[in-house]
Amino acid sequence: MSKVINPNRPGKERDCLRKAVALALREMMKSPEHDDNMRDMAAFIALSLEAISETIETTVTAWEKRDYWVKADRFRMN
Repeated sequence: MSKVINPNRPGKERDCLRKAVALALREMMKSPEHDDNMRDMAAFIALSLEAISETIETTVTAWEKRDYWVKADRFRMN
């Protein structure tokens, strides 16, 4: 039986979410008024940051299983 490779790694998901948050922030800064679209973007940013936090915990948990405690702690701090 061959090895199963998961192409959806937490790092890729984290990078995509960071780029999406950056784009949403740029759009929010362009808009002078606070409307429903602005609230939707703020909610998207909040949910994206929560998802980024979850991917960090996934990554750190894998490192802690391999006894990379210092690396995991440094990654959490950044």
